[in-house]
Amino acid sequence: MKYYILFFLILTFYSFSHYTFVSEEEEGLFYKYPEEIETEFAGCLDSTALSKCSPMAWFYSFIGEYKEAIKADNQKFQSSKRDSVLTLSKFELKEAYPYVLEGASNTSLVIFNEAHHRPEHRIYTADFLEDLYELGYRYLSLEGMKEEVDSLEFRGRPVIKTGFYPREPQFANMIRYALSLGYTVLPHDRAKKKGEGAERIKNRELAQAKCIAQIFEKDSLAKVVAHVGYGHIREDTAYYGGLMAYQFKKMTGINPLTVGQARYNSESKESLEHEYYRQYPDFNKVSTLIYKEDDTPYNDSIVDIDVFHPRIKDTLDRPHYLVTNERYKTHKFAVPKVSEFPILACLYAQVDGIDYLKEIPIDIVLIQELQDTVVLTSPLEEPYKVLFFDENKALINEGGNEKEGTN
Repeated sequence: MKYYILFFLILTFYSFSHYTFVSEEEEGLFYKYPEEIETEFAGCLDSTALSKCSPMAWFYSFIGEYKEAIKADNQKFQSSKRDSVLTLSKFELKEAYPYVLEGASNTSLVIFNEAHHRPEHRIYTADFLEDLYELGYRYLSLEGMKEEVDSLEFRGRPVIKTGFYPREPQFANMIRYALSLGYTVLPHDRAKKKGEGAERIKNRELAQAKCIAQIFEKDSLAKVVAHVGYGHIREDTAYYGGLMAYQFKKMTGINPLTVGQARYNSESKESLEHEYYRQYPDFNKVSTLIYKEDDTPYNDSIVDIDVFHPRIKDTLDRPHYLVTNERYKTHKFAVPKVSEFPILACLYAQVDGIDYLKEIPIDIVLIQELQDTVVLTSPLEEPYKVLFFDENKALINEGGNEKEGTN
């Protein structure tokens, strides 16, 4: 079976919805509570409108509800993802990081992809940024960003109007981290969409490729990290004559390193997981298939390195990819004593004189019942503050004091 089940549905609907949901004039708190999400995208879970499953998953991911996000996205699939059969005995599953870094040293463009409802994919891309900077990479090119480069750099942080996907805290944290390291962060998917159906998709892939190619035209010594969604990373020609990565290579002659993250992940049901993924039930680091014979990554001609993300486990009632990541610190805060739930706990970088409703939190947790404390995570060293919002999105207070026991 092809690399992505229902690829046409995912890509076409994303192309539509991506621009439908972005508004720079929204008032109040942007983030939606579960009741709102279930009402707005009701056709997903009963399978009467599967086109609503992707945005349903995105909005759940925005508020840290990763299990519900995966469940919503999984509604699009009826069976597990399959490929031509590999003889897995020829491989071992090894940590992917050194193989990705080695590949990045031999090119000037590294492309990571993501599933748009999975914050862990954004964290993994961000984990490479410091080492890639040491290799000379200076640009981070993003799908989902709409803001002008100059205004982002002047402010030094993304905000709600920066784009749709950056409103998810870990996407915004990736941008913050890149800026702090000295990267120029810029969009590659802002071109006006032309045509309908297949023509529209082709035009979009070409426009993305041209946008990234222009970085190299302006800076002949450029090294670029690109973070894209799903199939834009494909280097083959199976769809529409070749998607973004293929078109870029055709235009420039530069062979990118492509790192796929969307194929091998834990799902809401084991039966929906990729058949290869199910063969490795217990591993703790992002890994990839390595040939035992010569210690090289498996390459299927679609992407150079496909990584396996560990099964998500909760630690301190948060997903492990936040709590165990060495760049992140955990903070425990007292929860306001309220009678109505759910409420949202939002951790923000503290900036004087700003409207926090226009800011993107560093972390968000949905609190659905009375509890004493909540754990929030931050990859930032700068001061922060926590705000709690009630079920009507009204500010409850500016948060309790941080408790002992954080790291």
